[in-house]
Amino acid sequence: MGVKTISVSIPAEGARRTIAAALREEAQISWSTAKALIAQGLVRVNGQTAGSASARLKTGDKLEARFDPQTRYREKRAGVPVDGYRVVLEDRHLIAVDKDAGVLTVPTPNDDEDTLAQRLLAMYRRRGVKQQRLWIVHRIDRFTSGLVLFARTQPAAEHLVEQFSQRSPQREYLALCEGSPQPASRRLVSRLQTDTGGKRVRLAAKGAPAREAVSHYEVMERLPGATLVRVRLETGRRNQIRVQMAEIGHPILGDRTYGRRSDLIDRPALHAARLGFIHPVTQRDVALEAPLPPDFEKTLKDLRKSKAH
Repeated sequence: MGVKTISVSIPAEGARRTIAAALREEAQISWSTAKALIAQGLVRVNGQTAGSASARLKTGDKLEARFDPQTRYREKRAGVPVDGYRVVLEDRHLIAVDKDAGVLTVPTPNDDEDTLAQRLLAMYRRRGVKQQRLWIVHRIDRFTSGLVLFARTQPAAEHLVEQFSQRSPQREYLALCEGSPQPASRRLVSRLQTDTGGKRVRLAAKGAPAREAVSHYEVMERLPGATLVRVRLETGRRNQIRVQMAEIGHPILGDRTYGRRSDLIDRPALHAARLGFIHPVTQRDVALEAPLPPDFEKTLKDLRKSKAH
């Protein structure tokens, strides 16, 4: 049957119904399924994830839901951590999420804490999905927020990984860097290698084994002591943007590894804002966006206030 999509505007006669009641009626599903879909974050009202099944709707509210009628959804159990991400796109073949800063994307040899991949698998277990498996397509740094894509089947994974290896996906980041980079736009090409401890990436010495890293930055807004830039990746090396911006003398604001600490933000001000790729099954273009997280927004607001004064 495939994924079912519900998108309706609430008429006057439907106002004051609860979200669960409206969803049950519009989707022709049971009360328990309606409540489970809301609990799993699969229902939106006016573009925002529905927080409560008992919340009342108003005339003109837009109710949206995407779910698989063949999947048995269950409400969350108390005490199960599910924060750290928001689902942006999901179907039988892939899932894309907006990751919070501080959450590891996938397990590493030196970390045994829970990761984004593990949290997503736990989400599928709670839904009752029998085959719980994800394939890594790409990753973003732990303290970088924004869009991350996983495949849910091996054929989808092979198709998506091939796209990334061919550098065809559109990957755009927003970043606040120190200072005022010149010129206003530039292509950055570097040769990067990881140190023997595996914790830091650096520029490779001439003749040393390394991997090419290519980025393009564009100045969006110049601010007091910092600049908002858009960065487009050609390659996707570990720490690539952070190392390259530091290389030209404009490290990412708050990056203690390649720059210095900041009183404005307690992590690198870097956000994976846009991701475009070809769907591995439908072959349609997919374009995803993730809004700036609160800490990035606050930092930007504080810098703009300083500029106004």
